[in-house]
Amino acid sequence: DIDIADDVAAAAARGSFAKATLRLLVVNLTARDALDYHLNDTPLDPDAATSRILYNDFWYEFTLSPETLRQGWNRLRIAVRHRNSQVAAPLTVESAEVILRYH
Repeated sequence: DIDIADDVAAAAARGSFAKATLRLLVVNLTARDALDYHLNDTPLDPDAATSRILYNDFWYEFTLSPETLRQGWNRLRIAVRHRNSQVAAPLTVESAEVILRYH
């Protein structure tokens, strides 16, 4: 879970909200793996995310709408649909953060 202290909905209503990004670091992820990502029960599309691969590290950056976020605890759920059978190392989420930007 990710704790957000800001009232993103109020900032969006005032017009001061600019952008929210969920940044994830998944280690040992391969092109043959298939994962499902959800934040507060909202599905996140990995094909629409910005991604960077650094050897075994796979960074995702999902752009979030203000409606997706809650003030307080936000539930991040990642489910493995398919794992590359050629990789013995476990998948690990080493970092999960929400970056908020305002005008």
